[in-house]
Amino acid sequence: MKKLCLILCLATPLLAGCAAKSGNQFLEKTSDVEVASKLIKNVTTKDQVKNLYGDPVDFDLLSDGKELWTYKFTRSSAKGINYVPYASLVYNGTNDTTKRLKILFNKDGIVENHTFSTSAGETKRGAFQ
Repeated sequence: MKKLCLILCLATPLLAGCAAKSGNQFLEKTSDVEVASKLIKNVTTKDQVKNLYGDPVDFDLLSDGKELWTYKFTRSSAKGINYVPYASLVYNGTNDTTKRLKILFNKDGIVENHTFSTSAGETKRGAFQ
């Protein structure tokens, strides 16, 4: 029994390392410093942004004629409890890291401003979340 507990304790972090990725893959390894070096205010165009990051996941046309593009990337890693028999029926989920890039273009299609953020969160599932 002690050996089984030891094996489960050692294997759980290895199993929890499995991750799901969704969204814009270009953002996966991008940092705010890298974004700032590529998106130059009053210089970078929409075409250049599309060449760097592809199509945005969300697009807003603002009342003043400006455009707001949003890019998003999420990495989800399974919680260790997911691999414990029966416990995962009661509680399971993922630890999530989300990167979000928002770019504001002026009426001429030039970058006016941008924000880049990284946030941590979790998804909870099971009977007692």
